[in-house]
Amino acid sequence: MSTNNTFTSFDQENDIITDVPSRVTFGLFSGNIGTMTTFFTSSLQTATIDSVGKFYHDVYASVITSSAQIEFSIAYGHNEGSGSLAADLEYPSKAIYSQYRNLLLDDQSSKFTLSDNTQLNDIVAITFNRSNLKQKLDAGNWQLNVLGLNGKTLNLIDDSKDSQDTNVTSIGRVLNVVSGTILGGTVGSASYGLCYPDYGIIVLAPGKINSFATFTYNTGSDTYKDNAGKFFDRIKSAGLFQARSEEVISSTHYFVRVKNKDYNYSTNPTFYTASDGSVLHVDFITDPKTFITSVGLYNNDNELLAVAKLSQPVPKSFSSECSIKIRLDF
Repeated sequence: MSTNNTFTSFDQENDIITDVPSRVTFGLFSGNIGTMTTFFTSSLQTATIDSVGKFYHDVYASVITSSAQIEFSIAYGHNEGSGSLAADLEYPSKAIYSQYRNLLLDDQSSKFTLSDNTQLNDIVAITFNRSNLKQKLDAGNWQLNVLGLNGKTLNLIDDSKDSQDTNVTSIGRVLNVVSGTILGGTVGSASYGLCYPDYGIIVLAPGKINSFATFTYNTGSDTYKDNAGKFFDRIKSAGLFQARSEEVISSTHYFVRVKNKDYNYSTNPTFYTASDGSVLHVDFITDPKTFITSVGLYNNDNELLAVAKLSQPVPKSFSSECSIKIRLDF
């Protein structure tokens, strides 16, 4: 015997599974692009007393226009304020170091410390555009190349593929920045900085990088040394920054179970005659042939909330049943 149900209620216990996490990644740069090969900064961001360039440089992937988006920023910080003009009461390099320390370190009086226990008096910080970052930086899926003035190229990655995220602080994971490539893995054991994937921030040790790939790095005091701008030049010359963002999406799965006696007749007018509303084809009375093309999800007031479209029509008859899984992401 056929049923003529218009709606079928879900079994809340067996047909609906909520809060199913799924991990998705995207290219971290504008347009979900995962690789930057061209780098631009504003000519207005020079390291002068009247410019934000004394604090940081915004970096773009294309020539700067009104529609260009910032991809990341580079800032130089020094624990004691070196690399800045002494007469500048804003103490730019000291302010930068203090800002990142307050954000990333549990002890506000401590210094950034590498895995080899080297304490950093100064840092170069790379901060990704928050709107592109989504939830977090995809650890193990970024690579920054630095071409030194001495012709040597230093490829920087994190060591997440060689660790189990054991170094977790109150602000999330802390990974070591090491030499290597995404495809080839780490090279050597030297540490060149720290990566905070949950904040989308990479803190680098300029002194250690300069010892391998020079960039006229200078910590002299009472002048704007523009170490951030000099480091940017080395990134631009290398011409490769790869990165992906990561997001965990919470999903609800609905299992639609169409039994053999259900939904074998259509409400489509072409299924019936126009004169008296009887089934157009006599064979369809006892052996109808229909196709499921979409599933509508309704609330208790019979209001349509969502429609799931099947990739192709699914045939349905008294001799067949159908099970469809619908996933809603939030």
